[in-house]
Amino acid sequence: MTSRDENPFRNFGRAIRDALTHAGNGQALVLASALSGCLEAAIRTKMVKLPKELDKGLFRGYGPLAHFKARIDIAFALGLITPEMYNDLDIIRDVRNRIAHPEDVPTPSFDSPDIIEKCKRLSGMRASTKGTAIDAYHATAMSIVEHLRNVLSCSS
Repeated sequence: MTSRDENPFRNFGRAIRDALTHAGNGQALVLASALSGCLEAAIRTKMVKLPKELDKGLFRGYGPLAHFKARIDIAFALGLITPEMYNDLDIIRDVRNRIAHPEDVPTPSFDSPDIIEKCKRLSGMRASTKGTAIDAYHATAMSIVEHLRNVLSCSS
């Protein structure tokens, strides 16, 4: 659980290093999870300190802010992310879901045509040094994290 006193970006750096030790699909899952945690931390900057049970009820299990999509939507509604970031995060979420819950055999990967097409729409494709789907995914994630880090530093 991310508390107000934890630095989610220290954990994100650890998650990035961990993601790079996984194959492409593992990277997608780890990076999306880390982004979700960063969104949670940014959303918390707009909230009062919550009692433990209410906090758990909002951010864990089946709570309204427990899921990546809900965090993306709320972060946008609160003005914490731009429309472009909203679209990028939705693509990242979609790629993560396709990989985590495959309907196809073999499991989709960053080499799959549908994943490549989704990643081509990421803003990070412009910043990608290699022009690959996984590189665009990483570049986009890092750009969003940097933005959220600035949001958190401005609210401190």
